[in-house]
Amino acid sequence: MTNDEFTGSVYSSKLKLQKPFYMDTGYFMCHPAGINDSNDTASYYVYVKDDEHLLAVNESLVMLNQHQYKSLVIACRPTSPDVNVTLKKDEQPVDDIMFDLHVGFMKDHALLSDSGHYSCEAIIDKDPEIFYLQVLLHTHVDTVEKPTINVSVALIGGNAELDCSVSVAAGVIVTLDWVPPNLQLLGDYELKDVVKL
Repeated sequence: MTNDEFTGSVYSSKLKLQKPFYMDTGYFMCHPAGINDSNDTASYYVYVKDDEHLLAVNESLVMLNQHQYKSLVIACRPTSPDVNVTLKKDEQPVDDIMFDLHVGFMKDHALLSDSGHYSCEAIIDKDPEIFYLQVLLHTHVDTVEKPTINVSVALIGGNAELDCSVSVAAGVIVTLDWVPPNLQLLGDYELKDVVKL
């Protein structure tokens, strides 16, 4: 369709990256405000090449916890498509894992045996950059027993504390969610997660 045939309006929005840094490497997405349907979203992957940082990784992430049988993603994404990235587990090369420049290393069906010390090595033509990550996979369970709730005395105008707990086998991790009677006041509740060993 030529501009002569188009009778509607064209809306444009420009995003200017001022002083981008290596962690800006990734997908930039644009969609009409208020519409979160992926079919109405345009995306473009941008590399921010940095000779000092060959990987766009969160350096504060040193441990990854997840359940077995889920997809395992080790997000060692290069800051340039020219960077060669390899993965080792317990100092041995890993061959049975897929690699995508935009995502990192991926395994669809992670097993408990995939737990270990991982290192991503990125190199172009000089000293490599190495990122270390501890991966800990937890036993998957389909069901757990019903939790119990213990309550401290709740007085009008005072504080009350409810303790929800469930017993599970060693190696199993469970996240407990609360549903209060008044969801509009959710910000007035204080949640503390405690793991008893």
